[in-house]
Amino acid sequence: RYLRNQPILARPASTSYRARKYVRRHRLGVTLAAVAALLLTSVAVTEAVQLRRVRRERDRADRVTEFMTGMFQVADPSEARGNDVRAREILDRASHQIDAGLQKDPELQGQMMQVMGTVYSSLGLYGKSESLLRHALEIQQRTLGNTNPDTLKTAFALAAALYQSDHYAEAETLSRQTMEARRKALGAENRDTLASMLQLAVILYFEERFPESEKLTRQVLSSSENKFGRQDKLTVSALHQLGTVLTSEGKYQEAEAATRAALNIRTALNGADDPLTLADMNLLGSILIRQHRSADAQKLYLQLVEAQTRVLGPDHPRTLKSMTNLADVLLDVEDYAEAEKLYRQIIQSQARTLGPDHYDTLVTTVDLSDMLARQKRYAEAEVTVRQALEASRKKFGPGFGLTTTAAYNLACIQAKQGEHDQAFANLRFAVENGLPVHVLEGLEQDSDLDGLHGDPRFIELADTSRQRIAAARK
Repeated sequence: RYLRNQPILARPASTSYRARKYVRRHRLGVTLAAVAALLLTSVAVTEAVQLRRVRRERDRADRVTEFMTGMFQVADPSEARGNDVRAREILDRASHQIDAGLQKDPELQGQMMQVMGTVYSSLGLYGKSESLLRHALEIQQRTLGNTNPDTLKTAFALAAALYQSDHYAEAETLSRQTMEARRKALGAENRDTLASMLQLAVILYFEERFPESEKLTRQVLSSSENKFGRQDKLTVSALHQLGTVLTSEGKYQEAEAATRAALNIRTALNGADDPLTLADMNLLGSILIRQHRSADAQKLYLQLVEAQTRVLGPDHPRTLKSMTNLADVLLDVEDYAEAEKLYRQIIQSQARTLGPDHYDTLVTTVDLSDMLARQKRYAEAEVTVRQALEASRKKFGPGFGLTTTAAYNLACIQAKQGEHDQAFANLRFAVENGLPVHVLEGLEQDSDLDGLHGDPRFIELADTSRQRIAAARK
């Protein structure tokens, strides 16, 4: 009986003893039965998990539907109060409802906040964008973790909103953190990693760290073109940024080539009215202005302002920036009446939408002071440029390009009025604190400073300027 795996009769057989013997006699059948039972259990567990997942997704879809319905109720004529329903109104309504409307699903709440924050940025409403994205990032860091792809996507969007609001230091810190996290998780050649590198290059440009920005931009351009191709959107964005930084470095020929390449590709792929195509046009126009090709620049900007007003709206920061450049062209061709009218209109809009001390607002204010000085309205010009100078010094510091340019313009105004000591003080401040190269290049030929020529102080500053120009060309 033992050899046949049957119970031995010498003592009473226990249940477990008989079971072991039964299994040994019927190995195949028992194994098949066990496998079948295991499969049935697995199927049941899988179905239960899938059912819970379906219910969770269904509940999430219901919450999204309910939230979106609340957003778009403003489209009802009784809610709209006879006004046109615009994206801004819908977004504003949603931003007030999102805390309560999606409180039960913080993961979805963070995702929706990220989407709305990004849309606010695209509309040029950077303050509202920053607030939503900060909240979204806090939620996602708590619920998903710091290195989750969705969390990093929100961090990337927040860094963009920060530098567009002139918060350069915080933007740089966040952008570097996001870039390193993406590089570690995704690899150095991943699209998201390269996008973060390009964003950092943009921030470095705004911080006027042009050599660093150019180096990083060229790295992204090379990697993106090799991996994704010349016509890829990331490659074209890198071309645009390269044109931007080269313009500020005074390398106009190469800047124009890169910008025209980006413009041609985007026009072919996206059309002439795409916002990024229009951004390429604006950059090309600024290069033409730097090269004193006023007729070409004026023709381009008249076309560009019309398109941006139609596509983006009259108060969008990009539209206002192009209008400022158009006013600069009008100033160059000595159409002072139209230039002044346009400058004052732009400053009013920028102060209202961006703030009175925003970079763009202060740039236009400096341009207005230049226009007033050219008309020999020196008292008005001095008051105007002093306001911009003090605001820029306070917000950005003494070594910022806008600060030194404003100081240079003030020196020119004082020199024209015979206030030579004050003029030299401001001119020295500008040169020693990093006056942009393209301004330095015209220092010795600037007729506004003719009254200072021959003074040893001017000779010294001119020599310093030539040394800086030569160093920048290396």
